[in-house]
Order: sequence, then structure tokens, then C-alpha cells
Amino acid sequence: MKLSQNPPTSISFVVNEKPPYKQAPADAAERRSQAQRKEACQQEARKVFAGHNILTDPCMVSIRYWRSRGGADSANIIGGILDALESVVY
Repeated sequence: MKLSQNPPTSISFVVNEKPPYKQAPADAAERRSQAQRKEACQQEARKVFAGHNILTDPCMVSIRYWRSRGGADSANIIGGILDALESVVY
């Protein structure tokens, strides 16, 4: 594995929406909701990464997610967020 010689850079952004998740939508309404969640995540990433090249070197993603009630499958949330960032960030 080739590591970049550039020092690590930290880029942060916040999406104040429900995250997209990696699970097949049950119906058309859920498909629309998923598309809106994915787009919200991508819009915030585009704002922050405007003027930057898409990352091609190894990178690390840190996700902080708060949920006030109910349970959530964290693997589906992480997968949905990473899928939304693909081709926008990396």
C-alpha cells in the first residue's frame, strides 16, 4: 500500500437530517425518503469539498450519529453514508 507523503488533513461536516441507510426500501415512499437522505448527505459533502479533488489516497471516515429513541442497525447507517459519499468525496 502506498501512503501519501502529504500530512493528514481533517475535513468535517454535519448533516442535520436522518442518514441514508443501506437497506432495500420497502415501498415507493421509502425510496423517495432514501433518495432525499442521500442527496442531503451529498449536498453537504459537495459544499465542503468544493475546490478539492476527489480523494484517491487511503482515507479514514469518522461518523457520529445521535438517535433520541428507537433502535437502528448501525451497519446499515454506516453503509448508507459511505455509499452517499462515493464519487463525491472518494
